[in-house]
Amino acid sequence: MDIWPEFQRDLEMYRDVVLSIKRNLRLYEECIESLIHQIGSTDFDNAQTLFDELFRMQSELATMLYKYEYEPGKRIQELIYHLDRDDFYSRKYWHEKFSDGLAWPE
Repeated sequence: MDIWPEFQRDLEMYRDVVLSIKRNLRLYEECIESLIHQIGSTDFDNAQTLFDELFRMQSELATMLYKYEYEPGKRIQELIYHLDRDDFYSRKYWHEKFSDGLAWPE
């Protein structure tokens, strides 16, 4: 029984999917970095739609981690952890941090 051809096809598919996931995670990071910079550069009231986008992205990344059990790098894991809470006080806290120059939640 020659299982190599099917196994090789699966490995190639796996490689392609992993590369795609890594590219997408990098795009998420770039978008989040931009959002954080924009949030820190505007007043709190005008930052709400930016926060909505930031927390939407955090939720999608949390789904990746907890539902699909894909473990991203430490930086994304920290973002998922630190931005887990989305309420007025959390937004105020992060707005202050981002306004003071924090480039990534820690």
